[in-house]
Amino acid sequence: PVLYFCCNYFKQAIAGIMITGSHNQPEDNGLKMVIDKKTIHSEDIQELGKISASGNFSIASYPGEYSEKY
Repeated sequence: PVLYFCCNYFKQAIAGIMITGSHNQPEDNGLKMVIDKKTIHSEDIQELGKISASGNFSIASYPGEYSEKY
């Protein structure tokens, strides 16, 4: 719930990712992702992995930035 709250509360956030851990089996670990206020899951995560592995994606025209404002 914290990831979803933060992505909605901090209006500048357009995306968020959280690595999840479990006291259960390692296959129960994973990711939670939000892009443009929408939860990314299942097949969408698999597709994102394929795009990332292929290297077939655009590079941003300017670097992002990090702020400890909050």
